[in-house]
Amino acid sequence: MLRRNLLLLGVLFAAPALAAETPLPVVNPGFKGAYNALPAGGPVTGETAPGWDHNSGYGDTTTVYARDTGNPHSGSACQQITVKAVRYGNLQLIQGLAVKAGTIVTIGAWLRGNPGTVASLAVQGGAPDYPQIAGTDFPVQRGWRRITAQGYVTKDDAAAIVISLNAPGTICIDDITATTRPGALRHTLAFGPIPASFFGIHVSNFQYNRLRNPRFAPPFVAVGVSPGTITGTMATEWEENSAWADVTVDYHPDSTPVPGGSGAQAVDIKAIRSGRQQFEQPVAVLPGQD
Repeated sequence: MLRRNLLLLGVLFAAPALAAETPLPVVNPGFKGAYNALPAGGPVTGETAPGWDHNSGYGDTTTVYARDTGNPHSGSACQQITVKAVRYGNLQLIQGLAVKAGTIVTIGAWLRGNPGTVASLAVQGGAPDYPQIAGTDFPVQRGWRRITAQGYVTKDDAAAIVISLNAPGTICIDDITATTRPGALRHTLAFGPIPASFFGIHVSNFQYNRLRNPRFAPPFVAVGVSPGTITGTMATEWEENSAWADVTVDYHPDSTPVPGGSGAQAVDIKAIRSGRQQFEQPVAVLPGQD
């Protein structure tokens, strides 16, 4: 098993008086208009709203996009995304967003979908590193709920709004917002919980500075490709990371009751021809600290 030293980092922003929020231009934030058909016959089909692009080069998924008119959050339509299979990477729907250094960016959206589906909303920096500027993961429900994410911009960048799913599921998304305001870093490191009484802070990647789903609770999502050497299902928030090796392994929920827990992950290693089997979870760490 891959071992990591984990550290929690809070970055505080000096904000004696918050500057006014300025809207950033988003094309077709309500996912209205005549939708654009995707090429037929491939693993990703359907139609996407004007101004939004399917990022087909990042992963290998079976996905259907659709114009949903049955229950939009506002207006006449919203964008529906149904991911049926993820062979590697994830599904991404994107739109470019120019950001300026020294600002704090806030992204928001309304989401609903099939319970058990976890969607991601982010502002992602441009090439070559594509760093995440702001982002959050969100378990959707059948009713509309608004989510937001916030982050600090360190350089002028041709960034992008990214809506993504890394496991099968269905979401509908509507009414995207993006705003910016000036902000300055105060070079102060804060470890551990931040008191609720502390105002004027903004934390980038805060949702990744803790271990998520440590009890391996459902839902479980498909990993690998069947037929193949890496198969089965894994608890949400955990990632299979054995593709670099040559192993035969199957994942599945363990049915044995766990005291004080709601689930367990079973790992059935059938063969290791080279390398090793491993699964993992990214956690934000502070370089140079134990």
